[in-house]
Amino acid sequence: MTFFGDDEPEDAWDATDPVDVQLDNIRRRVALLVLAAAIPDGWGDRERLRADQIDEDLRFVIERVS
Repeated sequence: MTFFGDDEPEDAWDATDPVDVQLDNIRRRVALLVLAAAIPDGWGDRERLRADQIDEDLRFVIERVS
């Protein structure tokens, strides 16, 4: 646990955050996945879960702005 109070603060998600905050959150998580992809065997269960959550969160933001 970090001093932020979350194991991985970039994965924190609040449905009431402004859209620009949500998109920045998604951008940071995508960057982490890109970094993990550069490491041999860098994708594990956490990365697969993060990718699934990014998909869900993008759908949420798209619905929100539609």
